[in-house]
Amino acid sequence: MANLFYDEVLRWDYHASMNFPQYIPSLKKQTRNYNQPVPTTFKTAAEYIQVFTNMVLLECWHAIKSPSDEDTPSPVPFTCTLLKTFDYIDSYNPQYGRKRKHQLQGRVSDVFVTVSKLEFVKSAAFCNDLILLSQMPEKKETTAATIFPDPKTPHVFAHIVNVRFKGNHDVTLKVKMIPLHELGFFEGAKLQGIRVSSFQREYTAVMNLPKMVMRNHILKGTVKTINSAKNDNQLLQYTIESFGINQSQAQAVISSQNNSLTLIQGPPGTGKTKTIISLIGSLLSQPNKPVPDNYKILVCAPSNAAVDEIVLRLKDGIDGYGGLVIKPKVLRLGKKESVNVNIHDVTLTAINEKELEFHKIDFYLKQRRSLYESLEESQIQLEAINKQLNFLKETRKKNEKLKNEAKEIQNKLLSIKRKLSECHRHIDNYNSQRNWKSRKAIKDCCILCTTLSGAGQFLVSAQKIDFKTVIIDEAAQAVEASTLIPLLYNCKRLVLVGDPKQLPPTVLSPVAFGLGYGRSLFERIYMNASKSVMVLDTQFRMHPEILNFPNQQFYNGNIKNGAKVYEKTYRKWHGKDSKAFGPLCLFDMDKSHHKKHLKTMSLYNEFEMELVGKLFELLRKILFDNCFRIKKKEKDSIGIISTYKRQAEMLEKKFIKKFGEKSLEFVTFNTVDGFQGQEKDIIILSCVRAYKDDVEDKNVGFLQDLQRMNVALTRAKCSLWVIGNFNTLRSHPTWARLYNSARSRGYVFRVEGDLSFKWINEENEEEKTGIEEQKGKDKNTELYCHFDRLQETIVF
Repeated sequence: MANLFYDEVLRWDYHASMNFPQYIPSLKKQTRNYNQPVPTTFKTAAEYIQVFTNMVLLECWHAIKSPSDEDTPSPVPFTCTLLKTFDYIDSYNPQYGRKRKHQLQGRVSDVFVTVSKLEFVKSAAFCNDLILLSQMPEKKETTAATIFPDPKTPHVFAHIVNVRFKGNHDVTLKVKMIPLHELGFFEGAKLQGIRVSSFQREYTAVMNLPKMVMRNHILKGTVKTINSAKNDNQLLQYTIESFGINQSQAQAVISSQNNSLTLIQGPPGTGKTKTIISLIGSLLSQPNKPVPDNYKILVCAPSNAAVDEIVLRLKDGIDGYGGLVIKPKVLRLGKKESVNVNIHDVTLTAINEKELEFHKIDFYLKQRRSLYESLEESQIQLEAINKQLNFLKETRKKNEKLKNEAKEIQNKLLSIKRKLSECHRHIDNYNSQRNWKSRKAIKDCCILCTTLSGAGQFLVSAQKIDFKTVIIDEAAQAVEASTLIPLLYNCKRLVLVGDPKQLPPTVLSPVAFGLGYGRSLFERIYMNASKSVMVLDTQFRMHPEILNFPNQQFYNGNIKNGAKVYEKTYRKWHGKDSKAFGPLCLFDMDKSHHKKHLKTMSLYNEFEMELVGKLFELLRKILFDNCFRIKKKEKDSIGIISTYKRQAEMLEKKFIKKFGEKSLEFVTFNTVDGFQGQEKDIIILSCVRAYKDDVEDKNVGFLQDLQRMNVALTRAKCSLWVIGNFNTLRSHPTWARLYNSARSRGYVFRVEGDLSFKWINEENEEEKTGIEEQKGKDKNTELYCHFDRLQETIVF
């Protein structure tokens, strides 16, 4: 199936329009129709495959044409030389009873090119990358500007199949591409590295839908959940006591045991991860049901952070039914640098390094590098001597000294080659053992944890292992094609855990997004069968005052506060005499306005940055001493988040400059999108977007996204402080309702130009919103404060 993906992509014309990929004109092949929307249900597997392969290809095309990271440097091109191409292949023709040769024009074939190692490393391309090969113009410098913008230059995409480093200077690439007559046997080419392996895995998963056990659920987009917990109070109580969970969590665990497909909606702070761990414990210790020896569970999530959080709770053992403590074999797949340092001991890399004595192979790798350098140096010396000997031979002169030097170098070369052969033998032996150990570790583990894309890597798919149970966390944040990847392993029980009320999947292509690709499989099923979804209804994260508005606005008031959540989230600065540091505060900077960064076009607001700094200065006096040592026993964490990336970046730089690198140990900076799934004791939210008073159309941009708003308002445990220009924000009805809700509870402050502020409550006639009439007047409801005096009102 991977070949089908590359057969499609390698035909694309790099210079086609931004929105849709098109084939190279010389292939004379009609491009597929990309305008099919994603329906909520599908009649046939063929329809499903057609729609979602289109979506995957649109995403891949947009990733090629417009890298998502604004800091991505321009492509680094380099010259490469053609070594060999297969213009013909042999195929068996039964009519003639013999093999015949067929020309490969328009077909994918293998091409070998050599490139400079230095230039190749700079390009950041490697095995499985997609590259762009172009004919180099004559007498022109090798720069990106000379090739990529020019539609007239013959070019073709290629897929790097193999990379082989030769000595210290050259690299040989084996690539798959469509040989075009226009390219010919070119001497020079440009190369741009583009990683598309995740799209290839999604494409493969979609194409394999007909083979999946879950195909009917996926096509119909429905689920019929049998909630057996309602009819078995004894089992429900036994589950609650065994795992220390609440009733809604126990119902979700029991339902997942008894249904082929279960959706668990976990609103913020309701214990999604705890439910997943309890479910795994229940599956490995079911009463009166012995667990098979080869029973395996595949746990996935779109992000590394979500996977790591689950592994952290699994690695030291989990509870089972009846007080049983289970210590399953857990294996975490993923690059070492992408994995939490606290779980390195259960990663495949750590297991291999421990069992295979990595320090020995490291010695041979270094020795091989040194030998290649010596080999190249000796070859250069021998070549120089041979030139001198050839010159002397032409002049009929002899030089025995040069001949002896040549023999010595030849003997040295033979010795180096023997040592290199020995090095290669040790390295090949190590690689063979590593591959065997890796395969064995995957087969022996009970719980395999990886990202959705990681589940599709060859190391897993080549094992042909059945994962009868697949659990996907943050399922509402994954595009549907990505969710299919872990279902390739004969999955018979699928548990999707997520919350469609929070941020949806990230979709790169505006065309794909407009066609409905931004709707996850979780959300598609939720739309068709919301009554069959198991909902976790008790939250343990937030102070009740923080939960109040999101609960009413996004969850119809159905979320309950857990036992003692108020006591756990109460802080002494919540007292009546310090309302400016209450559990919820809205700081209204109605005189502020945003600016736009010319390069990134992202917005930032310097006025809000100043207030964030002032708030942190006071927090620093309350929580830390001047060296950031904790004053109290408990360590309160702080998160500063913004709806705009530029604002978060500038805030972090300003903090480092003013408070030093040490401050980053206690303060985390990120965008709202990047903070989903995380929580902090104190959250300061900078909304950024703010118009001047004379602007009539106060569009709030993507602040109007209610899923993003929900995430922003539910990250704090103890205190949430929202900074924004509410004259602008209240132009959106939901932000207006937040303002009114906070004001009715006495949590709104107007910030003056000198960063002093006054408390406003619902009865203050001076602060009319224009949305509803305020009645009554009480001069004692105004509380004037300044940061330098505010600390005195807080008593510890």
